[in-house]
Amino acid sequence: NTLPKPVQPLLFCCKHSIESWKGPAVRKRRAIIYDDDKLYLDLLGDYFVSRGYEVLTYQRPVTCPIEESSVDCTNLPPCADIIIADIMMLTKNGSGLLEAQSRRGCKVPVKNKAIVMGYSDDDKLKYMHASGYAIFKKPFSFGVISKWLDEREQQMDLSQQLGITRNA
Repeated sequence: NTLPKPVQPLLFCCKHSIESWKGPAVRKRRAIIYDDDKLYLDLLGDYFVSRGYEVLTYQRPVTCPIEESSVDCTNLPPCADIIIADIMMLTKNGSGLLEAQSRRGCKVPVKNKAIVMGYSDDDKLKYMHASGYAIFKKPFSFGVISKWLDEREQQMDLSQQLGITRNA
């Protein structure tokens, strides 16, 4: 009398199926927001948090290495899913930052970047819109921003890790 051998292939198949079922790791979406107006910075930050984003807010665009020097972007994956910049800040020009990012290899797609503006510069507005940036005039409607984000979020790959991490 011999006992039957365990069925190894079945165990392997079951384990393999369980591993496949787990799927890739998923992270939170990340937004980086630059605005020297603390009220708008806080409003946008709170709004993105309410949508489940990790949010990095800055009153000056000093955290982007492209803005701090004339080097190309060294991040392999993008640093964020969404970047929003005020067109005119006290110390820096938000549209200049976004244009420099595009010239120097920023991995965040232009269609995932937006300009917020408190005044109307029709020539700059037309140029930025034609370049692919979303434009939101202050005071902006969160309904308009929501519609834009709904479209952008469908294209985000949350299994892709981001290129920078938040400093403690």
